[in-house]
Amino acid sequence: MLTRAEFAQTGQSPDVIDIAMIAAFKVALQSKDPSSQTGAVILGQTGDIIGVGFNGTPRGVKDTKPRRTDRETKLRFYEHAERRAIAQAARLGQATWRACLVSPWVGCTECDRMIIESGIRHVVRFPVVYGDDHWGESIRFGDELMREAGVTVYEDTFDHLSLPPLRRGGKSWVPGEQ
Repeated sequence: MLTRAEFAQTGQSPDVIDIAMIAAFKVALQSKDPSSQTGAVILGQTGDIIGVGFNGTPRGVKDTKPRRTDRETKLRFYEHAERRAIAQAARLGQATWRACLVSPWVGCTECDRMIIESGIRHVVRFPVVYGDDHWGESIRFGDELMREAGVTVYEDTFDHLSLPPLRRGGKSWVPGEQ
């Protein structure tokens, strides 16, 4: 659990972080990805939500079943939640400099590079469980990049919140369960 002092470093109150995590779960439910659902919420320096995203096709691109059934095809069509949230903030003219990104999942290397480049300074997420697969390697490397770039990562179990189950690895995932 994050301490109050750690939350204060994000510039956001614990209540605002909780609201953002609830919003990230709600937006994740929009994802039609048969494998995993994730969402991301960006909080500006004043605590306002300035960008949201879920994993799915880019704006204006149809999300059809054939495009998401085959993994390789899906990966060509789908954008990750973190990058969609950053793109939405940019499209709306919202500055991400020193912002805070809140998401249930851990970002991949590509998302973490975009987080760094966009000026986001804080990431709040569930505790990481590194796997031995491609994503585990990508997550470990992305975490190293963020540490080196000065992006602070806070992890919390959020066990005080009632959050809906999401798909993770093709199965229903309930926060607090591995």
